Amino acid sequence: MWVLVFPSSIFSGYKWHDEMKYFIERRGNTGGGVPVNTNLKYAGHAAVKLTHILPSTIWSASIPFQLHPKVRRTYKALHRLTGYAFFCTSLLLIIGIVLIDRRKLYWHLADYPSIPNYEHISRFQFIQQSAQYLPEYSIYALTAWFTFTAIAALAFVRRKNFAQHQNYVIRHVASGIWVAVQRVLLIIFTPTLKSQIDAKEAFFDCGFYAV
Repeated sequence: MWVLVFPSSIFSGYKWHDEMKYFIERRGNTGGGVPVNTNLKYAGHAAVKLTHILPSTIWSASIPFQLHPKVRRTYKALHRLTGYAFFCTSLLLIIGIVLIDRRKLYWHLADYPSIPNYEHISRFQFIQQSAQYLPEYSIYALTAWFTFTAIAALAFVRRKNFAQHQNYVIRHVASGIWVAVQRVLLIIFTPTLKSQIDAKEAFFDCGFYAV
């Protein structure tokens, strides 16, 4: 929904989309909503869209076909086919994260231009004290776990150890789906945010809760 419908990142850079996004922000943003740059920063970054933004929809759509017991038992060919899509898009997502890192498109570097990059990372003081390295290194750690769980799930299915394969698929899903949980939490908390400083702190904190 976030990627393909609206506010959307995959269509950032298209005039009709960007003008609509600016219009909605001017009319409805109380100051603490999601900043327009969150959705428009990928304009001009087609490689990121194709390796991270768009594949995330396929990855997410494949999850029910990997986890639902009836699908696994009754529709084995479908389970296998969507499994290929699931793990291929996992690889693309990892490549996309590398590109985001190289191009400095992280939320704290690109989304809030009016706030210094490493200020107001979190409302928790113990997190803010580590703000100079925590945003990037937390993503590195999460990406490493995302990669490991995918490799482990594939290794176990090749050995026909389906119980462990399922365990690591669940871990792999959890290692990526936290982003969706973060977005839901942001929607819930947005009415309480009064400024872009509040919004920036909430972005990391909601991710912290989601993980």
